[in-house]
Amino acid sequence: MNGWRRWTIYQHERFPLASTAPLVGAFSGSAVCLSAMLRGRVAMPPWSSLIVAFTTALLFFLQLRIADEFKDADDDARYRPYRPVPRGLVTLGELRWVGVGSAVIQLALALWLDVTLVPFLIAAWAWLALMSVEFFVPTWLRARPIAYMLSHMAIMPLIDLYATACDWRVAGLSSPPDGLVWFLIVSFFVYPFGMARIGYYSTLMIPFLLPSIRVKNKLVLWLITGIVLVIGYDVFKKYSSGLYSYFL
Repeated sequence: MNGWRRWTIYQHERFPLASTAPLVGAFSGSAVCLSAMLRGRVAMPPWSSLIVAFTTALLFFLQLRIADEFKDADDDARYRPYRPVPRGLVTLGELRWVGVGSAVIQLALALWLDVTLVPFLIAAWAWLALMSVEFFVPTWLRARPIAYMLSHMAIMPLIDLYATACDWRVAGLSSPPDGLVWFLIVSFFVYPFGMARIGYYSTLMIPFLLPSIRVKNKLVLWLITGIVLVIGYDVFKKYSSGLYSYFL
């Protein structure tokens, strides 16, 4: 089987771009747009910020998938031999180079858009690296499922902070605009439970898609509160039905 075919199959099974890219686009785009809104800009943010935020976020999710392949390699070989790595479709060595290549692209984009984005990129990489080795205490974490879950969920606000920084750092602000913390709190609850609900973020883009609408910051914060409640209800309902027993 040729290389292109192998990676097409891997992408389809483990990182389906057709479904992942639109969701990440809504996630990253709304992050940039909300940041612009909170600092008083009622207009579409620059395409350069949107493209860098989207591409970097998409590659972050790819890196999360690759990290899982390494972390779960033994369990997959024993219990899930049908997956691409244990069945020999791709190797961990090849995935390592894909991960390195994606990081190089992220770094190049950050340097191109604004060099001050690099520390935010490094912070997300550092947390991802710690997640990959389960914070050097795998036995302790696996014995404490709540701590395990919370430590891994923390990657989402870091990715979201980077996406928003593609707006407010590029605009010259030294700190995030007021109110942005609530958006970061929402993103904390997206991973792992709310990934399929990431489309809720797209509602925050409506004022920019319809420029005639003027939205005050207070309304935006109420909207974010509503998103938190919806995601919270969704998580509680599915937890009650036992859907998350795999994680807990």
